[in-house]
Amino acid sequence: MLYTKQLRIMNYHGLKGRGILGLTPRKVRIPSARCVSLRAGLYPRPEGRGVRPVNIKKNEMELISKEEVIRILKRNQMHSLKRLGQHFLISKDILTEIIKNANIQKGDKVIEVGPGLGVLTEELLSNGAEVTAIEFDSRMMRILKKRFRNYQNLNLIKGDALDEIPRLNLANQKIVANLPYQITSPFFNKILSKKELPKLIVILIQKEVAERIIAKPHNSTRGYLSVLVQLYGVPKIVGIVSKECFYPQPKVESAILSLKVRPLKIKVEKAKIIKIIQAGFSQ
Repeated sequence: MLYTKQLRIMNYHGLKGRGILGLTPRKVRIPSARCVSLRAGLYPRPEGRGVRPVNIKKNEMELISKEEVIRILKRNQMHSLKRLGQHFLISKDILTEIIKNANIQKGDKVIEVGPGLGVLTEELLSNGAEVTAIEFDSRMMRILKKRFRNYQNLNLIKGDALDEIPRLNLANQKIVANLPYQITSPFFNKILSKKELPKLIVILIQKEVAERIIAKPHNSTRGYLSVLVQLYGVPKIVGIVSKECFYPQPKVESAILSLKVRPLKIKVEKAKIIKIIQAGFSQ
């Protein structure tokens, strides 16, 4: 196989002069492909040798190509809206990672936030999930309704997810989404403040935010979101996604974050907990 570039893995956890695992920096060869995923279970891997790239063949890489996304948008006289954080996923490999980590089975009840053109939606439906998809953009809703008009296991909701989530019963649900970057913090606030909680969250978010969420005590990146999310489970980064996996490309890399949600062990009003944590980090 031909390799066209190298990735130096180092200083990932703020360890000066050391690699992801606190090891001496080393080079990892990356296959010649525009979209590269650094696979989930290898992040971090204390007993291993670092993060390996997923081997992606070009014809397997794109579920919807950049050209196809452009064609769909032009045909519908549309363009992506930066203010809505619209970056369309064009990697089959990343979709496979999301579905695998969400362990989607036939009959699973799934909530998807911001389905966009329906790429992830189609994967969820084809795996037998019963999907409730919340889309804010009226233009995307028209495309989704047309694309999935023959599906009986899809409930499309037009609205702001941050308004709609409090109205939904999340018990025994899985939340799986390519989440708009700017709503990550309010998203967790809305989800984790509800009485009934989902059983699993698997979302694609900004890598830097994901790293803050998993940050341990005494880590300088640890903050309000770290403490809040870790009250409900152990968040894990299960994959790193390069910006080339999206169209249009975001300015930063993304990460697949997984959280198996557990009930709070302390009996305190959730709203009070959130206020206490917020107060602690507002000093």
